Parts: sequence; C-alpha cells; structure tokens
Amino acid sequence: VVGRIFELASFYFLEKKLLPGEVLLSPTETFLIYSIIYRERKINRIDPFFAGLEGVTVPDGIIILPEPKKNYTRIVGVVEYSASNHVWDEKKHTADKFFEDFFQKGPQRSHGATALGRAIHALLPQCPPKLYGKRREFRMIYVVPEDERHNPNGSNMEVFRAPLLRSEIHLILERLVQDTK
Repeated sequence: VVGRIFELASFYFLEKKLLPGEVLLSPTETFLIYSIIYRERKINRIDPFFAGLEGVTVPDGIIILPEPKKNYTRIVGVVEYSASNHVWDEKKHTADKFFEDFFQKGPQRSHGATALGRAIHALLPQCPPKLYGKRREFRMIYVVPEDERHNPNGSNMEVFRAPLLRSEIHLILERLVQDTK
C-alpha cells in the first residue's frame, strides 16, 4: 500500500516536471497498454493494488511526445517510482528491456513498435500510431522520496525527488487505516 500511495503522489508530481508537450502515462495506463500488447500473457495479481504480466517487465510509466505534424509519436522514456531502497541496476533493466522490446533492429522491431504505437493511439487518439525513438535520446527517470540519498550512474538517467519523506508516506497509511476503524 505504501508503494501505491507513493506511486500516485509521484505520478502527479512528475507530470508537472515534464517538458512542454510531453505526456506521462499513468501506471494504470501503462499496464493497460502492456496487457493489450501481451494479451497472451497471464496477469499475476501481486496484491490488491499491483498486478504484473508473466515474463514481462512493465515500467511504472512511459513518457511520450505526440508529434502529429511529423506523423509520429516520440517515445521519450520510461519511469520507475520507488518508495523503498532499491538497486539502481535492477531498475535500469526496465529501460533497457523496454528499448530492446520495442526498438531493437530486425524483424521483431516492427512488430513490437507497431503494437505499442497502436495501443498508445487507442488510448490517446491524438498520438499518431507510428513511433519514433533513439536510444541516445531515451531517458530513464527515477522518482524517489526526498530523503533517498543514492543516485544512479549512467547515461540518460535522471532522478526526481518527490516532496515526500518515507516517514510521511507511512504516516499517510497509518491515518488511512485509522479512518477505516
């Protein structure tokens, strides 16, 4: 529950930090897009608030930039929200896997990018279904509590510190539980 509270608060925080025209897909929208693309995969319920797709790494969010005049949607990057200490390299795997799945060279590339583009367009009709993305421009964004002191190292990695301390997230949860008694 703490993770979900942080994820929701961080989504709204990060949305305000985007560059003009960029769109941040919520965790729910991102999961919906992945469940369309990987419809043959089993949905694993992790807890009442989280679900995953069997054998698929799903990021917490995707940042896109619709460019209708150029007739494509630019994939800007992926987002990971984390309220707990974690291993940055594990999270970086999410960005690498995303890019590999949808923008790798060869016959699989067209299928992955086409499926992702169609799913985004179905959710957001203002986004052309053709996708554009370059690895050197692709961003991996981490959103962590304000009191997180570790930083990732690597190219195209950014850290945003949400204006919440871990203790405040736990306090919110405690108060929610008290309100239900």
